[in-house]
Amino acid sequence: LERVGGFTLAVPRMARDIFDFIGELVLSAGRLFRGRSSCTSGNVWLAVQESGVDALPIVSLISLLVGLILAFVGVIQLKMFGAEIYVSSLVAVSMTRIMGAIMTGIILAGRTGASYAAVIGTMQVNEEIDALTTLGVAPSDYLIMPRVLALTAMTPLLGSIPTSWASWAASSSASGYSALIPWNTIHLPRKGSTSTTSGWAWCTARSTVCSSP
Repeated sequence: LERVGGFTLAVPRMARDIFDFIGELVLSAGRLFRGRSSCTSGNVWLAVQESGVDALPIVSLISLLVGLILAFVGVIQLKMFGAEIYVSSLVAVSMTRIMGAIMTGIILAGRTGASYAAVIGTMQVNEEIDALTTLGVAPSDYLIMPRVLALTAMTPLLGSIPTSWASWAASSSASGYSALIPWNTIHLPRKGSTSTTSGWAWCTARSTVCSSP
């Protein structure tokens, strides 16, 4: 009962912090568009390296493992109907529509978010953020905006590239066919373009909000 009461009392504070963060982000974006922001290209490219290039190995590994699981499970069921060659389409559609977006968003929110929290926490302890404020530099411009821009740009790329080769590798290895056969038999339905776009948009928003300091 005490924990429930404490959580209930903490909900308004958490909601206020979230709205404060969104408000600071909107104001920072406005200053960026007007050319009055302290966000530099060097900080943006550094954030791109941290959230994009450095995260590529783990995202690729997780995508490959999940693709293998989907392929092996799917090929067993499709083999009963003699349609195991279409396991590539099964993996490609599931990974492209939602699984790739979910895995990328969760990995970025966990890995990159923990890294950002550690960096910002250390700067807070060392009073570096107070020093930026004293110098007239908005912390939201110098610390938050570069990371938000990097996450927004890197999330779709991180999801699409590993998902493509993971689907191909998992399908070819699970089906036992040549590597070119699963690639040529992948058929993405045209009706899935809307759900794919919405999945990547949700993934980008989730990872950006969860990973931002």
